[in-house]
Amino acid sequence: MRRFATELPAELARAADLAAFLEEAAAALGLSRARRDAIQLCGEEIFVNIALHGAASGPVRVAIALQGDGATQTLVLDDDAPAFDPTAVAEPPEAASLEEARAGGRGLLLVRRFSAAQRYARVGGRNRLELLFGPAAPGARGEA
Repeated sequence: MRRFATELPAELARAADLAAFLEEAAAALGLSRARRDAIQLCGEEIFVNIALHGAASGPVRVAIALQGDGATQTLVLDDDAPAFDPTAVAEPPEAASLEEARAGGRGLLLVRRFSAAQRYARVGGRNRLELLFGPAAPGARGEA
């Protein structure tokens, strides 16, 4: 199993650095384009949420790690923002019509669809979110 790690300030301007890190790490693991895209989408969604909501009261650092092999991977985001468990957030209700639909609020739903499992823990005053990806990961179309 290989592991790649970095740490970034939770700032929207650093999302491009996260994207570059995830692309390089996923490519080094030999992952398909579909799997790399799923990891990228999930990682960016969680990072942006931390930057927008977790860092609202002050500077926050995010440690990011991608580990695994060609079959299964775990993306870990660990931050020092106030406690927040994204796995406990209810899915938004479906709008009855396009006119009633509101923009936003669907990011965590995408994370749940594109990762096989999500695990949260508050450890040592830090949020730790593990996103698991595997051959049967929802949304991982085109996987062999």
